[in-house]
Order: sequence, then C-alpha cells, then structure tokens
Amino acid sequence: MGQPLSIKDFRGGLNLTQDTVIKDNQFTILKNFYYNASQQLETRRGYRTFGNSIGNNPITSYHFFQRDDTLATQALCTAGTNMYKYDEGTGNWSSIKSGLTEYETISALSAHRTRWDFAVYRNIVYWCNGVDDYFGYDGATYTAYAAQPNIRYISYLGDRVFGAGDDSNPSSLYYTAAAAANANAINTNTLVVGGDENGRINGMTELWQVILAMKSNKVYSINVSGQSALPIDAHNWGFCNRSIKAVANSIVYFTDKGIDTLKPRDWVSGAGAIESSPLGDAIRALTDQITEFQFNSWAAFYNKSLSNYYFAFDTNNDNIPDTVLVYSTLTSGWSQYTLPNLYDFGFYINSDQERQYLFASAITGQMYEFEYGFDDNGVAIDYELESKRFDFGTPWLNNTYDYVDLIWYAALWCNIDVQIKVEWSVVSQSTITDSNLDINSVAKTLWVSAIWLSALTGADSGTDIDLYRYIFRVPLYAMGSDISFNMSSTGWVWILEQARISKNEQPIDVFYSSNIG
Repeated sequence: MGQPLSIKDFRGGLNLTQDTVIKDNQFTILKNFYYNASQQLETRRGYRTFGNSIGNNPITSYHFFQRDDTLATQALCTAGTNMYKYDEGTGNWSSIKSGLTEYETISALSAHRTRWDFAVYRNIVYWCNGVDDYFGYDGATYTAYAAQPNIRYISYLGDRVFGAGDDSNPSSLYYTAAAAANANAINTNTLVVGGDENGRINGMTELWQVILAMKSNKVYSINVSGQSALPIDAHNWGFCNRSIKAVANSIVYFTDKGIDTLKPRDWVSGAGAIESSPLGDAIRALTDQITEFQFNSWAAFYNKSLSNYYFAFDTNNDNIPDTVLVYSTLTSGWSQYTLPNLYDFGFYINSDQERQYLFASAITGQMYEFEYGFDDNGVAIDYELESKRFDFGTPWLNNTYDYVDLIWYAALWCNIDVQIKVEWSVVSQSTITDSNLDINSVAKTLWVSAIWLSALTGADSGTDIDLYRYIFRVPLYAMGSDISFNMSSTGWVWILEQARISKNEQPIDVFYSSNIG
C-alpha cells in the first residue's frame, strides 16, 4: 500500500474557484495569513493607531517624502477640505491647508472626485486631484498653478514630471521639459495617447525605464523623444492608478479581469517587448464583484520586506473598500486580510530610520500602522484556513479515512480549533493546546534558521516569541468521497509546515504521546 498523502508545500494560498479542480496546496479559506521568508504560512501581524484622529471625514490620500539632502521628512494626508502634516515629536496631525475640494462618496459619476496624487521633484511635493489647482509644496509654502491642466495622476519618471487624467482631455499626457528647474509647468509638452482617443488614461508607471500609460482599452509605451505612443499590449488594459506597483521584476496592476502583471521579455523589442499574465485566477470570485464604476477607485501597496502586494477594493459598490487581498511574490500565493475599511496605503520613516507601514481609514480621520505586534488595535486577530476538498482524483469513489496529522510551530497560550470534514460534514473536531506542544523543541531548525538564533517575529515589546513544534493527530473513522480540514484561532502566532491525510488503512506512524491529540 502507498503512504498517506503528505502535503508539504502550501505555497498556493487562497483559491476561490471550483474546489475539485484546485491544487492540493491551496485553500478555500485563508484569512489573516501571509508567507514568511521560509515560504510558510504565518499568522499575520496586527495594527495600531498612528497619530491622533483628525475628525470624522475619511482620509482619502497619504504621502510620505524624505529629502535627499537633509533627510527631513514630510508625511501628508488629506481628509475633508484639509491637508494635514504629521509631527513625530508630538505624534499628532495638524492642518496645514484648508479650502480643498472634499472627496464625495455618493454614487454619481458627476460628483465622483479622484483622490489626491503626489510626486516629488527637486525636493518639492506636487499634488493634484483632477478638480483643484495643481499645487507645489516646499515644506513651508504652497503655490497653486492655476494655468496648468487639472490632472488626476502625476509621476516623476526619469528626468521629467508627467501628468494625466484631465477631464477635458482624458487622452492627453502632459510632461515637463527634460531636467527642468522645477515642475511648475507640467503642460510644457502634450502627447495624445492613442490616436483613436478611445478610453481615458487611467494611470502611469515606469517599467525598465519605459514610460507606460494605461488606458481603458490598451497599454501604451511612451516615447517622448519621438513624440509617439506605441500600443504594447492590445489584449489587456489597466485601471486604477493606485493599483500600479513595481513588484519584484514586474508591474502588478488592476484590469477589468482582475489582477495582472506586466513584465519585460528578454531579447525582444517593439510591440512584443512586454507581456502580461493574470495573477487573479485564484481569487476571481472576489475581484469579479468590483463594478465598472469602481475600477479606478482603489489602492495597493508593495511591502518589499515581506514581499507582499496588498490590494484593497470594494465588492458591494458602496464606494467604501471592504476587502483586502495579499499577494506573495515569494510563493505566487494569495491570502485575505481582515482590516478596517481603507482608502490608501503608505509608509513612514521615523527618526530612528525605521520604516513603518501605514493605511488610511475610509470611515474616519484615523491613520493606522499595520504589520505590527500581534493584535488589531487591542483586539485579538481571528485566523482561519480551510484546505481544499481532497478527492484523490476519484470523486466517484468512497474512501475510509483513518487520521489527519497537522505539523506546525506555535506559541504558548495559542489554542487552535481543528475540524475534519468529510463531504462537507464535520466528522471530528479537537483543539490544539499547550499540552500538545513539544516545549523542548524551541531551538529546532525551521528550514534553515534556528528559532532561538533568529526570531520569526517579535512581540509588542520587541522581545522574541518562542515557537514550539507539534505533531497533532486527529484520529477518525469516516467514509466519503472527499476530506478537508479547517483550523482557526483567535490571537497569537502559529505557522503551517505540513499536513498528512491517511486513507484506506494506511500504516500508522508512531509519534511521542505528548505530540498526539
């Protein structure tokens, strides 16, 4: 007889497509997990408030800038009709400009306001929202450039500043002169992107020194020297300027099909130099709920230290994001985070040169720091995963299931509820407690790093957390065509290493009794 099914590779992550065809390493539920440097599933870290609350208006935009000469920092956010600046010394936000156009959250296109977009050129922050005047801010003084177009998107690429998204000229791309003294005149040059002028420019980015403009029907490569726009991907297009992020060796962005990636092809030039491929097949059931009205609305962020791409969006068309998906470039797997409704992501570099990861509330005037500590603003995090339904390639055949082994690392005081399901019905359930942990295993090697030499993660106080190995067996005797397992807990830290499923009276492995549930 063969050995029990051993699942050692959980890199696939969340998959909401038809359960019987998803891969063995994927999950139908994967809530509040991310992939650590060892490519294992680890419970996500928490969030806490960042600075004081600035009122009841949602924070629609956030931007951080650090000068390259003095290293002085500016953290700016917008809420209601005001721009706010963060003071690390007091830990507070204070208004530095009023009279801005408030972002409106009513469902009517004529009243829909683009959130503020920012770019930095020669240590001056420039911003735009498609409605108010184009602004510049040098850290002390604001200057409005009323003669400039009301662009919605702005980027610094190479030695020029680019702008697009003017309602009056939705296919026009504006840009400064090369190495201009400032970016006060963004309309120095104008290029119509797409000769047919079909579709708006929905965002801009740079890939391998190539300037890209994304429209509702194509992606274009911009040649400012030759004043041309070459369609490089006629089969796909981009939406949502905030979704466009440089991730690993490619660009990840939102399309009408979900989440895609653009990357350069080796030794290819011209229209075929960049290829796209979908990343969102596994989570299509969620991204398909985004209505066309919301295509340009939502936000994304790439956390290089964790190799995570975060994407927040709205699935019920109320103009407030309710879902956050996390893509791991380490494993190409997806998970889902439960976070408060948010409008923007960003980071802050504090006076100790530590990077803090932030998001802006879409409900009230509160900024948050996330991937911090092990609880959500004082509340324990709920974690849950559920494996696919294993039918062993024979969905018409009943099997006898003998046991399921779950092999993990976990912290003390972390109770994990386990359910084994056969054909969707719970046939056995138990709880992993401290008594199931091998407390002598803390210095065991986890992949290539000993835990006691290199902590997997840190506590609120900055101290290390010891994780202990366990092999938890759930004995059962059940018959059916498929089997799955569900694990959930509230609070603390645990990591998935592997699982084993035994069927049809396979040989039973022997474990220490202290490790068997």
